[in-house]
Amino acid sequence: MKRSLHVPDHLANERTFLAWLRTSVSMMGFGVVIVRLRELAPQAAVVGGHLHAIQLGLLFALIGLSMMPFALWHYTRSLRAIEAEEFRPNFWGIVFFASVLIALGVIVVFYLLSVAAAGTNTAATKATATSATNAMATPGTNALRTS
Repeated sequence: MKRSLHVPDHLANERTFLAWLRTSVSMMGFGVVIVRLRELAPQAAVVGGHLHAIQLGLLFALIGLSMMPFALWHYTRSLRAIEAEEFRPNFWGIVFFASVLIALGVIVVFYLLSVAAAGTNTAATKATATSATNAMATPGTNALRTS
């Protein structure tokens, strides 16, 4: 049986492949979590009349799913390159996925800020409505008394 001289390289390639798969599954799971969290605060999840949590969760799931074929392609490409002793890193593929993740991070921050603002506005509106209702229900507290 022929023994490869590049066993550590192949093991590192396999670990990298598994890390890509874990990241991919995590992205899809995070998409599900975003959609499920919408159910905890349904009023705050509606920003400007739109349910952005569903679109954001779907975006995370699709990006996670698209990472799987890329991981497989990168693994097989690296496998052949290691055996041929002409490995070149995939610079642009890494830059592309890093850019996508940065963009997703920015989108999540803006989404969370808009949900927080909508939640604050909803709470302030409820507090104002509650205090107005209480003032009307309590006799003798009306500023315009008729004596």
